[in-house]
Amino acid sequence: MAAGILRIRPIDGPLDATVTVPGSKSLTNRAMVAAALARGETELAGALLADDTRRMVESVGRLGLAAEVDRTTGTIRVEG
Repeated sequence: MAAGILRIRPIDGPLDATVTVPGSKSLTNRAMVAAALARGETELAGALLADDTRRMVESVGRLGLAAEVDRTTGTIRVEG
């Protein structure tokens, strides 16, 4: 089998699986802006934790707002 090729074989019976789809970087950043503009605390679940996201968290902090990232759960809390 060539490098980078994944062979998928059919199974007998129904498939029972759970797939977690990663979040969207642009949606995560837009949601952080909306959370910063909102009153109170906002929790963003399923956030994509990428370099751009980290920079947005830093930017929110520079505006004087609290933003906390939980890498274990993939959530971001923003105090607007």
